[in-house]
Amino acid sequence: MYPWRETPSLPLCRAVLVRSPRELLSIAMAFAASTAASSLGLLLFVGLAAAAVEPEDKGFETLFRESLDEVYPAHCVDVAGLPGFLDGTYVTQSTAQYGMGGKEFNAWLDSYWKVHAVQLKQGHLCYKSKIIRTGFYNNSLEKGTVAGQVLFLETTPPRECYLGGVCNVFGAANDNNFAASYRVADEKNGGYRYALMTDTNVHLDFDIDTLAVIGSRKFDDHFGKLFHMQQGGGTHLQCEAGKGNSATDCQGDLFGVVFEQGATNLVDLYRLRAGKPDVRELVAHIPVPWAPGSLHSFGITDDFAIIPMSPFTIDGLSLLKGHDIMGSIKSMGDTTPIFLVDLHDGSIRNVTFQGAIHYVHVVNSWQNDTHVVFDASVFERQPFSLDNPAMVLSVLRNKTARDSATNTQTIRRYAIDRSSDSVTEQKLTHGPEMIDFPRVASSKYGRPYCVYYGIEWNHNGREYGSWALRKQNFCTGEVVFHYEPNNYLSEPTFVSNGGGTEDGGVVMTMRTNGVTGQSDHLVLDAKTMRIVSETRLPHQLGFWGHGAYFSNVAPVVIV
Repeated sequence: MYPWRETPSLPLCRAVLVRSPRELLSIAMAFAASTAASSLGLLLFVGLAAAAVEPEDKGFETLFRESLDEVYPAHCVDVAGLPGFLDGTYVTQSTAQYGMGGKEFNAWLDSYWKVHAVQLKQGHLCYKSKIIRTGFYNNSLEKGTVAGQVLFLETTPPRECYLGGVCNVFGAANDNNFAASYRVADEKNGGYRYALMTDTNVHLDFDIDTLAVIGSRKFDDHFGKLFHMQQGGGTHLQCEAGKGNSATDCQGDLFGVVFEQGATNLVDLYRLRAGKPDVRELVAHIPVPWAPGSLHSFGITDDFAIIPMSPFTIDGLSLLKGHDIMGSIKSMGDTTPIFLVDLHDGSIRNVTFQGAIHYVHVVNSWQNDTHVVFDASVFERQPFSLDNPAMVLSVLRNKTARDSATNTQTIRRYAIDRSSDSVTEQKLTHGPEMIDFPRVASSKYGRPYCVYYGIEWNHNGREYGSWALRKQNFCTGEVVFHYEPNNYLSEPTFVSNGGGTEDGGVVMTMRTNGVTGQSDHLVLDAKTMRIVSETRLPHQLGFWGHGAYFSNVAPVVIV
């Protein structure tokens, strides 16, 4: 029994961490050493040591079993404790199907996915979910097996393509967009346009009410260079500094990136103006030394887009020969080019960090008179590897393999000196826990901030599947967790109560219990990380993508 459990008699205990199991073991050892002559002290040591080794990742593998059930029309219930200021729709995605027609996926990112929508208003909750019927999914249904698509890892047994990888690169939809959602105002048609994103140049439009896929957006722009091909892109669009977040409510323009390959390698930074979702305006063609391996996210400030390039690439020729993404990754050294793009005139400034920044998610970024700063969740080594539990299904499903993985993930701050172009690094967390999926208050994106929320894997220091939500205040040093052993939580999505503070409001997440196999929608108090409301969902959810909350009322934006 853990001392931070509030109500151990409940079927699903509610937990706010005060001490982690490894801290309890350290305390117990110190206490026992100081009271060696005391049998009570020895008994306490033995008892706490036993508690510390109790597995806290039971049923973790259930996240990776198929979950094909859909809920439509919506399942609606009244929810006690649901805050009255919640009036909007929470959206997230989860894995649904891990193969088709005798061919099995080997990377969870390659799976077929579901989209989930939770509508909240006046204490009432309506939940619905559907398989994301992408071109990739529909083509697979038509063929009766996994269709052509560039995959992180080839299926077992492998698919057949008599033209090497040409069937996957050119003859496929490559629209398996599942990672994140955003919305943008649509002046022409009224209301909003909603889209699903991943690391491609595709914006996959969908209907927020029916969850039906509309299709890949056809942009009325042609800024690609002659004889270049736009192939990849970023998942996370960035909102103008201080005007919100693409995954909540951006009250300004959005910025995104796509990649071009041809005679040269380019990253194109574009602007998506509010009200005009069909036109991308080019901000800058950025000449880069290699085709980016990933630009999943980047930073934004009042004047700059901050684009760090992790030092690896994906060999396009290798993909054409039929190799998968992870078999086509090439290291590009141990330094990191960082591009500062002026948002007003498109001018480009290139600086170099003398080290490798292997990141997927930028936490936040801002500028002052002397520095441009960004925080990121950074791996110690290149993360797209066969031993990384965050990638490979066989590792995720094997406790010994996932717990023995050694790559760490910490929050680090990079400060670019505006006069000298020097770049410094500061570790803000130190492991062994792994922290990712960071979120901050919408009003603080592109501004100095104190608080972030994230997922912490390896929470107890020994099990990858020991999984907590972490709230950290850099200004006060306070760290608060929501932790329930054997429960697995999706990305924390902060929703403000309108008061303008960084933790004035709630955090929304999905939870799957590894023991019971049941899933819930949770609302947590953002200050304490304690449960405010929990709603049982009709079926189990798998591994998650990013969450979003789209309000029906005007948000509070503090500049």
